[in-house]
Amino acid sequence: MRSFAFWYERNDPVKEELKAVLHFNLWSECGWEDKNSVLDIGFKITNLASANELSFFCPFKVEIKNIDDLGCKFDNAELLCALFNEDYTCTSEQGTKFINVNPKNNNDKPFCIYKLDRDQNIKISKFTGGCIIKIKTEGITSYINKEKDVYFRFRIHGIKLGDLIHQYSASKKGVQELFNQTYLLDFRYNNIRSLPPSLIEEMNKPENSTVSVTKLHFLFMTKAYIDVNTSMSFPKKTRKLETSIWRNYVDDKDTEDIVAYQFSFSNVPNNGNSLPIDNAELFLKYSAQKSVAPKYILFTIILGISGSILGSGIIYLLKLLPIFKNL
Repeated sequence: MRSFAFWYERNDPVKEELKAVLHFNLWSECGWEDKNSVLDIGFKITNLASANELSFFCPFKVEIKNIDDLGCKFDNAELLCALFNEDYTCTSEQGTKFINVNPKNNNDKPFCIYKLDRDQNIKISKFTGGCIIKIKTEGITSYINKEKDVYFRFRIHGIKLGDLIHQYSASKKGVQELFNQTYLLDFRYNNIRSLPPSLIEEMNKPENSTVSVTKLHFLFMTKAYIDVNTSMSFPKKTRKLETSIWRNYVDDKDTEDIVAYQFSFSNVPNNGNSLPIDNAELFLKYSAQKSVAPKYILFTIILGISGSILGSGIIYLLKLLPIFKNL
């Protein structure tokens, strides 16, 4: 598995460092008609005015048609609170693509959500077997209070996330593999060993800086009946999603009995101040039951035929013995 990476082009070397909290939500084996997994990615950016452009590397190929903005979903305060697990109110600015978010807890900082226009704000370029998703920020920062954090969120769908989810097959296939498919989730962020050298060169150009990520949250969403092996990575918390709240978020797909496994990464030393995380890695194995009816019927028929042939063969062999000639 190659790694995700995140950097930006500075517009002024003396401006404040750009910082971010990252969110990844992976929807897999949710019982939807489209069997492809879906990945939601969110960036909560501090000091966005320091950047001309954000660049995010995906270790798989994505086309512009495979990206949808999710900022438009958060006019609903109930969904907003469910996503961030905080109490918020929200208001849209008429004539703009911003949603202002205000915490009910005065200790939290207000921020705004920006609705990305896929054709105007996002550019995708292929790069070493993956792609770089670029978000131009110059036009965005001219319309907001520069003290506010800005949140972007988009969905990657309609493709196989091959470098993120691997189908696992044993070297010797047994009966169990007729009925179950095992997957390995291999997520890596800013893992230098897993990044192509050409990409590292791109990130280290004089005008670029790596985004200082203070927290990273990864949520794995799947049906409750999916066997998830969390012994490889321990989730911070697990919860069942509220069906009515999340249904609109996933475009009216089924949200019954979907469980979220949350994994969080941060670097908080003894003084209590958050420091940037160097990297994040998550490995998870899960198994899904295949569509078993045709295979079960075929397996039963083969088992019956095999048993009949075996039984007939045993009787025939026994008849060859003098003591069993009358059988």
